[in-house]
Amino acid sequence: MGIRTGLTPLAAVGLVIIMIGATVVTLVGGVIPAALISLVVGLLAAVVAYGRWRLAPHGGSSQAPVERELVFTRLFDAPSRLVFKAWTDPKQVARWWGPHGFTNPVCELDARPGGAIRVDMRGPDGVVYPMTGAYQAIVEPERLVFTSAALDGAGKPLFEVVNTVTFAEQGGKTTQTSKARVVKTTAGAARYLAGMEAGWTQSLERLAALVAKA
Repeated sequence: MGIRTGLTPLAAVGLVIIMIGATVVTLVGGVIPAALISLVVGLLAAVVAYGRWRLAPHGGSSQAPVERELVFTRLFDAPSRLVFKAWTDPKQVARWWGPHGFTNPVCELDARPGGAIRVDMRGPDGVVYPMTGAYQAIVEPERLVFTSAALDGAGKPLFEVVNTVTFAEQGGKTTQTSKARVVKTTAGAARYLAGMEAGWTQSLERLAALVAKA
């Protein structure tokens, strides 16, 4: 099992060199002069500080790669064409997108490969949560692939998710499998990602109620 020092490779090498140098001086001279001790300690502190700086994120809004995936499977009592349309018709998406109690005063979908997505979710407390995205693939009525990204107050993405939704019909019912894979995130995304599973669960409950009425 390897030991994780928390340093970058360059910093670790520098630390080893300093330790070897101090050991050689001890063996040769018998006593390390106070000035040399101060020099070694100073160099060691500089190397450790550099290693930590290299590991630390610079700029809270920069996006770092990350891998996290949620998978949901649900059976709808409706044919795949109706369920698929509920995902691509902006008027229908506005009725089910988001947790219980949320509305979508803005819901713009250009349902074609490369088409843009813009949804503004409004919570029960009136707070608006803007989201953008783009369609990557559309195979009606079998498969959808699109990206989604929640925006911060400056309109910059807090995180990015690649969503893949498949629809398999049998006997007039549709098994929908949706995968939400987080591919980028920022420090400010933590609270949003923590509620992502509950948010999707409630959204799909609202979708089920919608297609049941179709």
